[in-house]
Formats: sequence, C-alpha cells, structure tokens
Amino acid sequence: MFDDVHVVDPEFLEFGRGNKIPSVFLWEKLMLYHGFYGNIVAPDLARSIRIEEEQLKVTTEFSRLIRIKFNKLHIFDPNALDGIEPPTESVEKLHTVIDWFNVKKGAKHNKTNLKFKENFLNEVWFYSSVRVPNPTYKDCVVRSYLTSEQLKDHDHSEVICRLQLQKIFKELNITERPRLEHAGRDIHWSYDEKYLDTDRLKFKNNHIDRITFNTPSTHKGSIDKYVKLFSSSRNHTSSI
Repeated sequence: MFDDVHVVDPEFLEFGRGNKIPSVFLWEKLMLYHGFYGNIVAPDLARSIRIEEEQLKVTTEFSRLIRIKFNKLHIFDPNALDGIEPPTESVEKLHTVIDWFNVKKGAKHNKTNLKFKENFLNEVWFYSSVRVPNPTYKDCVVRSYLTSEQLKDHDHSEVICRLQLQKIFKELNITERPRLEHAGRDIHWSYDEKYLDTDRLKFKNNHIDRITFNTPSTHKGSIDKYVKLFSSSRNHTSSI
C-alpha cells in the first residue's frame, strides 16, 4: 500500500501522461475498468491456477472450479501458475522482505517515511494505526532487500530488525524508550527466470512500469459516465 508506480500512458485513468501514482490506486482502476468490460473471470477469488491440457483450471476461494479453454496464453507471472515446465534459467536476486510492527510506545510523531542506504532496513513507513481509534497514533512497516542466505541468518531476523528500529526511534528523538511488537513478516521471492515459449504459451516479462495502456475507442463511449461514478479508494481495495 506504500508503493508508487510510473505509468507510461494512463490517459483513460485520468492521471495525465507520465504520472507517478500509488500502485494500489492503479490496480483498483484497472480492476474496475476490466470488470465493466467482463474481462475478469475470477475477480479477487482465484486461489490457484493450473494448466491442464488445453484449458486453465481455476480454483476459487470457495472451492469452486472455473475451466477456461484457450488458444494462446500470455503469462506475466509464472510463479502463480501450475502445470508449466520449469525455467530454463534462474538467477537469484535480492528478495523483498516486509516486516510489520505494532508500536506500543512511541506511536505519536510527525514522521512518515525514512530511507537508508543499507539493504537491511532500507525503508521505513509510518502509517495511522487501525488498532486504536486515534488516527494520530502510528504503526510502522519496514522494507529490506535480502538474499536467501541472509534470511537464514540471525543478524537479519525479525528480532534484530526490531532492535535496529528501536535504535532509530531513539536517534530521531521519537521516544527514549520505544516499545515495538513484531506483527508479521512477508517475503516476496525474486528470481530472474527465463521460460521457453511454445505455440500456445507466451511468457511476458513486462514490468508494470513499462506497460503502455492503449485505450480502445470503446472507452470513449457511453460507458465512461458509468465507470466514473465508481471512484476507487487510495487506501485499500475493499472499499470499491
């Protein structure tokens, strides 16, 4: 919810050309548009996707099956798809590690974002806590970039992350005695992988930053006035 993305040509999203916008805002807008055009076969419910012979088998959150026949499949995220051949090449990159913290003491301050040169505790965001009714109290989240070996190392563990973060609280004079509670760690594995295309499977490696959104002429039609009635949230997708 803190990431921004630079979109090359988001004219139909009404941001203007070349703007940098919150990733979640772009996601919500695209989901909204594609939903109106009937392009989403399992909106927000797909839990697994598998290729079986000449069709996709999509299992949803409520254990229902959707079977989709296809002639050609464009794959943007092979890791989310079962039933394909393993990559022909795989190079490990730095993995993105997200550590969430509940701030028990030191939650009231005017800090919003901190950036550092080190890969461990590379960036810290402070955001209004949903645990307490007072919006001036802030919890925080830390982003690090680590190798798989570092993830096994105690020096890059959740405990050390908490201790380092408490030290930052003291250095910034937020509070002399900060008290933080680790609330969870998310790991987004990152590998530079190459897959072999077939006649039916085409692997795409376009990053969201480099995708140009070509607006079909139908977007200029009468449906625009209905789409504009539904404004998506900058905070979370559940508000649509």
